[in-house]
Amino acid sequence: MDIDKEVELQVNITARLTKDHEMDVKEYNECQEKLQIATRDNADDYKVVHAERLFQEAANMVTYSRERLQEAVAQLTKMTESSTSMTDVINQTTEKEWYNG
Repeated sequence: MDIDKEVELQVNITARLTKDHEMDVKEYNECQEKLQIATRDNADDYKVVHAERLFQEAANMVTYSRERLQEAVAQLTKMTESSTSMTDVINQTTEKEWYNG
């Protein structure tokens, strides 16, 4: 696969994972607020336990999506660094051919 297409694909993956992470953080904040309301209003035990479970699941999803996003960014960084290195080699080769030509 062409390196430009690979980089473009990785950029799209990173963008999607960024949106996923933002949504997970939003859900985490909503669950945290619901849990605070349930405990503040002395809701019955079921509602508090349910809110705690949802909050914990949201916290786990934030962690998971952050890790996936970090991996995607690292891979994109690696790809762009290698792409830059390849471009430098091509440019140097072209310059040598031009001077020797």
